[in-house]
Amino acid sequence: MKKFLLVLLILVVIGGAAFAFDPLGYPPPLDGGNFLLDIGAGLGYYGYDYNTGKFMIPPLYVSGQFALGPIPLSVGGLVTFSAKRYGSYPYFRIGIYGAADWHFGFDVSWLDFYAGIVAGVSIGIDTEPGWTGWTYFDYGAHVGVRFYFSKAFGLQVEAGWPYWIKAGLAFKF
Repeated sequence: MKKFLLVLLILVVIGGAAFAFDPLGYPPPLDGGNFLLDIGAGLGYYGYDYNTGKFMIPPLYVSGQFALGPIPLSVGGLVTFSAKRYGSYPYFRIGIYGAADWHFGFDVSWLDFYAGIVAGVSIGIDTEPGWTGWTYFDYGAHVGVRFYFSKAFGLQVEAGWPYWIKAGLAFKF
């Protein structure tokens, strides 16, 4: 009986704590109508040369998102570019994604925590004779943070897909 009461007490405390946090209770880190632009480089599966163990071209990205307003949600797109080598021939990958991010406001104006999803297409361009390339549907999720040094400029760090980790410059208009 004591174990049952202990487990019940733990569940009540955890349940109460889970419902006590109101993600909409804090002011959103973005104002409706803000446009976010991120430019940078990442580390990931694409861009790695398996022959030498080095990256050929660091995976590059440009993303733009529009903040929707009273809810802390932004939608937009992401374009990625990377290259890697199998054998003596490199091939290139271009990713074109739609993206949506939920921004967690913690009443800190210079910090923007977010989590989101991406979905789109990956286009591969193969330079090996006889190979033509490929296109496939691609999707993933990510978490990230933007540190703003002023109202419009900062740094972004993100982990997830299409890159394991990426970092770059963040602009807010």
